[in-house]
Amino acid sequence: MSLSLIERLAAADESTRAAYLDALPEDALAAIARGDWRTIARPEQVAPDGDWLAWFIMAGRGFGKTRSGGEWIKERAEHLAGAGVDTPRLALVAPVLDDVRLTMVEGESGLLSILPPSLLRGGSIDSAWNRGPCELYLSNGAFLKGYSSERPGKLRGPQHHAGWVDEPARLKDANLGLDDDTTWSNLLLGLRLPPDPRLCITGTPANNSLVRALVADPQVVRSGGSTYDNLANLAPQFRRTVVERYEGTRLGRQELHAELLDEVGNLFQRGWFTIIDERPTDPGWRWMRAWDLAATEPNDSNPNPDWTAGALVGVHPATRRRCIADVRRFRLSPGARDDRMTAIAEADGLPKVTIAIEPGSGGKAQVDAFKRAWAGRWAVDGRRETGPKEARAEVWAGAAEQGLVSVVRGDWLLDFLDEVEEFPNGAHDDQVDAVSLAWVALGERPPARAARTNPGPAVPRRPAAAAAVRRKG
Repeated sequence: MSLSLIERLAAADESTRAAYLDALPEDALAAIARGDWRTIARPEQVAPDGDWLAWFIMAGRGFGKTRSGGEWIKERAEHLAGAGVDTPRLALVAPVLDDVRLTMVEGESGLLSILPPSLLRGGSIDSAWNRGPCELYLSNGAFLKGYSSERPGKLRGPQHHAGWVDEPARLKDANLGLDDDTTWSNLLLGLRLPPDPRLCITGTPANNSLVRALVADPQVVRSGGSTYDNLANLAPQFRRTVVERYEGTRLGRQELHAELLDEVGNLFQRGWFTIIDERPTDPGWRWMRAWDLAATEPNDSNPNPDWTAGALVGVHPATRRRCIADVRRFRLSPGARDDRMTAIAEADGLPKVTIAIEPGSGGKAQVDAFKRAWAGRWAVDGRRETGPKEARAEVWAGAAEQGLVSVVRGDWLLDFLDEVEEFPNGAHDDQVDAVSLAWVALGERPPARAARTNPGPAVPRRPAAAAAVRRKG
């Protein structure tokens, strides 16, 4: 673990410390006395030198990422104002707008905790911070504006000198990577104001398209570390209840040590699934189609909404085999969605269909409408989903790890495996939820986990270009 300047001075013997301090100019000594950021920050928390577009602080929980990002934005605003820019424009980007408000600006380590009153317009938070639209004004003319991945189109018009992106792995469209009209692409295209536009990115990684692209980009430099680097400044309870619980687990590798688990997801590995060409037909199999409903088409305010997903799965009690035979997903208006589901039910030829009951009274009314529309044709089993999504997925994750789950080859397969591998940190989990619901409806329970000693060959991820074609098709 590296040490800050203050920590190195404290650890040095008295003669070495005195010699070092005697050689410093007055302004550097004053900075140490004040505890300025660059004197208390660890080297990994300070932007590296060089010609780069983005600096990605990829670190574990509690590392000090928010403080690092806030201090960088503060320094950048002061640098731009000092370079003669009348109104430095800086973007603050997060998964949802409340993340900008509650973490990046108002949080324990957010901007309002590190900006002195002299740097706030009017000398106070009330005169500088406009909470509703997420606008922060500084006394040097800098203007900081908050944006969220819920509405990536809001980033299409504005231009910026710099920006800070917090938790890129959790952006609503992170699974789309570098595709057009995403939060990331719109921010990048607007990062064009001279003299030297740059970004700071702070976050814990997750295995999705955007994070993989950032890690591979030669214009993105990285620093970071683990939760342990800053453990002395965290509550003792955090170590007892969080760190010790997850240390040694795959989730701990990601969340504590900031390891990008490129070869595995948190719960599934794609190599666990056996790919077959046809659905089994022997009479011992029991089949169920289950639906996880959504009724929102993409639009400017929500370009990446949830999908309606329906999974056809089967179990063979005598052999303990499971099969995922078909997964359909689409984004349609409610009427068009219902017509598509009716056509699929006809093609399946099963006597019963399971549909998830969404929270609230509207969910039950929705299922009741299907019961009336399908009366005399198919029985409808409405089920409320309870407990965490991860617990529901355990119904089939254990079987998959033991090599007991086969998947029928189809044009839906790669999109399905991408979502499964990124679960539960991907942008969507509709297909996973549908499979989990189907197996619960068939009476499945989580099996004992046993490591698979001979996993099958991993199906490759869909190439980015091919995925884009499928999404637009």
